[in-house]
Amino acid sequence: MQKIRIFFTNLILLLVLFISTGCSSNGDVIEQHFELTQSNKILIKDFYREVFDEKEIDKADKYIATNYIQHNPWAGDGLEAFKQFFAFYFKENPNFSMSIKRIIAEGDLVAVHVLGQQDNNDVGSAVIDIYRVQDGKIVEHWDVLQKVTESVKNANGML
Repeated sequence: MQKIRIFFTNLILLLVLFISTGCSSNGDVIEQHFELTQSNKILIKDFYREVFDEKEIDKADKYIATNYIQHNPWAGDGLEAFKQFFAFYFKENPNFSMSIKRIIAEGDLVAVHVLGQQDNNDVGSAVIDIYRVQDGKIVEHWDVLQKVTESVKNANGML
């Protein structure tokens, strides 16, 4: 009988501790994760629209952390390096465009599958950008690019 009383006393203490510390239920954690995932997708969509589509380099401040980590070997780390890279790139390629085909997100990671074109005559490149978002800012980026080819062995397309 003593063991049962100790068990229930400990159970009640754990419940009181759980409630008093404001711990959320598993459902709340799942909902928070879903909301984070969705807000990160929206952040990346807005980033593409304002920075790549509208070519508003200074708006990158709103989206990219100052300590931004870049894994693309042709670009440097940091917000300023990003801005310098794309200011030059947009000057050299004024008709450059990025067309989002799909966005996949899970928590702090967002992957974007896009068609990047230098101009309307360019068949373009299939690009996958992967971003890590922290506290509402892009903190890390990876990418892979593959030139779109007109000679294919299927009718599926690359994008």
